Amino acid sequence: VAEGGGDQEGEPRRTPSYARDTVLAESKYGSLIDRQKREVDAWEQRDLGWVRLPPTLAYTHEELPTLSNEELEKLAKARPATLAEASSIQGITPASLLNLYRHVTGRGVTKPSITQGGVRGGDSSEYRRSKETNELIRSLK
Repeated sequence: VAEGGGDQEGEPRRTPSYARDTVLAESKYGSLIDRQKREVDAWEQRDLGWVRLPPTLAYTHEELPTLSNEELEKLAKARPATLAEASSIQGITPASLLNLYRHVTGRGVTKPSITQGGVRGGDSSEYRRSKETNELIRSLK
């Protein structure tokens, strides 16, 4: 029996594999996709492009594991000061911008950057958020 339909009358039609795959993906990842859509909407409504990126941010897989090697290389080379600058770099995806936003605002799970001497800069205050960023974070909670 060919996929997509029966050859003989009365034989049940088979669901095409691409349809099964789509339903499976939507059931597995639907909530993640919805969350990302909400974050994109919040980005557009609040104009989050002004969020500052720490000048000491290490563009590595240890810091930003969800970004591709290409994205990390481009960000490390450009060293954008804000998310708006990062968004103008060709090849940086919207999903990566959201992950970068989560990382710098503490809305994601992050680990401190470790060097031989412990946390880079010697203490946990390596990067202090701007007043505007703190206000934005409070408004999102």
